[in-house]
Amino acid sequence: MIEQRIMNVEMESSAIFTIAHLRQVRAAMVCAVSYNFTAPAEIDYEGVNEPLVAGWHNAIDVALEGIWRYEATKSTS
Repeated sequence: MIEQRIMNVEMESSAIFTIAHLRQVRAAMVCAVSYNFTAPAEIDYEGVNEPLVAGWHNAIDVALEGIWRYEATKSTS
């Protein structure tokens, strides 16, 4: 994938956005990186992937903040 200059692989959001579009609702996606294609030897699969766990927590915070801000703008309109 490096040769093709692909930096990210993510498949689930296309389904989320397609269904949201068909149902005429809003959708969003927040991702956390779990693998480094450019340096796979740096990944430790035996221990806890602390950067990924931190990414999950950050993604949850971002999603909740985004929902809160979106709802706040709806109530002031």
